[in-house]
Amino acid sequence: IRSSDLVVVTPGSIVEDIVNKLVEPVAINENVFSKYTAAMYVPIGSRIKYEKADGWKNFKTIYEGEKKDTSVVYSGTEFYYECATGDKTAILTGVNTTEEIVAVPDSFAMNDSTYYKVIAIGKAAFKNGSSIRNLTIPVTVSKIGEKAFDGCTNLVVMASKIKEDSVICNNVVSMPKTSLYVPEGTLDSYTKAGWNFAYIYEG
Repeated sequence: IRSSDLVVVTPGSIVEDIVNKLVEPVAINENVFSKYTAAMYVPIGSRIKYEKADGWKNFKTIYEGEKKDTSVVYSGTEFYYECATGDKTAILTGVNTTEEIVAVPDSFAMNDSTYYKVIAIGKAAFKNGSSIRNLTIPVTVSKIGEKAFDGCTNLVVMASKIKEDSVICNNVVSMPKTSLYVPEGTLDSYTKAGWNFAYIYEG
């Protein structure tokens, strides 16, 4: 694999993104990458091939298209996103706000009017969220990064719109001083999964 084919983006010393320009996955050993927690971006039309290929299929997250960073202002809050141009999906990577009430949009439009669906909240995304007292997470989110809400030191209420059992179980959040509101019929799922909040209300 040439360096021009595989670009590793390394914030600090931790690899978080891998941009793979190879249309066809080459054969690699299972131990080529020490960890498979990084997100990998592959050319449009090649994700299924990578999801089936030995070594590559171990990556937990594979996106199609180029990686593109952008920001969008919505209801007084600036949201920062990392987008996959092929999938038309986005990860929320940060916020800049002084608002007390913040709702993460389930989608947003780029300047070219292309809509991107927000599917994840990245690691420490709300590190600048100390002003937030009421936060809503959209139903489209399927992954929540480590310490995503640690910066929400004054959060009183969180409303999670997530309904899928597998997403609830795999993205447990702990905020013991905050009240959590969840969709009708999902209280059991959140409770059994171990979401740790002062109170959990349904509806």
